[in-house]
Order: sequence, then C-alpha cells, then structure tokens
Amino acid sequence: MDLNKLDDLVLFLQAHAIETSTKNNYSTGARDYVRFCANHNLSLDPTPSTLSRYIAFTSKHIASGPKYLTGARHYLKQFYPHFDQSRSDPLVQATIRGSKKIRADPVNRKPPLRTAHIK
Repeated sequence: MDLNKLDDLVLFLQAHAIETSTKNNYSTGARDYVRFCANHNLSLDPTPSTLSRYIAFTSKHIASGPKYLTGARHYLKQFYPHFDQSRSDPLVQATIRGSKKIRADPVNRKPPLRTAHIK
C-alpha cells in the first residue's frame, strides 16, 4: 500500500474515531469559536490570547465554556497544528481554571458520621 492510500486510510479511521453525537457537539464548539472570532474581528489562529478571550466569553454565558474549546480543537487542529501548544499555555490554563472555579457548583457535604449514628 503506498503512503498516499495509507494516509487516506488514517484520515478515514480518525474521522470515525468518535461517536456521531460527540461529533455534533464538537461541531457546535467549532462553530461557536468561529462565530466568536468573526464577531470580535479576531483571526481564527488559536493564539493563547484568543483562546483565553474565547473561554472568558463563553464562560460568561454557559458553564461548559472550556468544553466548547475541545470541539474547536477537534476541527481546527488540522489547520492550526499549534492548537495544543496554545491551549497548554499558562495564560489559557489559568483562564480555564478560573472559569471552572467561578462557575462551579458549590460542594454539598454530608455531616460527619458520629458514634451515635453507629449504635
């Protein structure tokens, strides 16, 4: 098998690696990222600054903002191979952590078990 056919097979297998419902959710994230960039006159190039702005924007409106970034990554990585490098940037990671803390549900803990409960 020549390398071109092998590369085609690799792309075919990768395209079928995720479930249809996941692919649909990912496409929502990708569309949202593209729309965000267009509305704010930003390049689609996923720089740490652009990704941080996108996370901040989506986190303001939906709790799953950082998850949308996964969808954008799925579709844009082939055009921007440095997507993962930008996403790993400390600026982006801090923005993700901050959005998770701000939008997190409060922890509801049960009271501690006491000796009287056991008897």
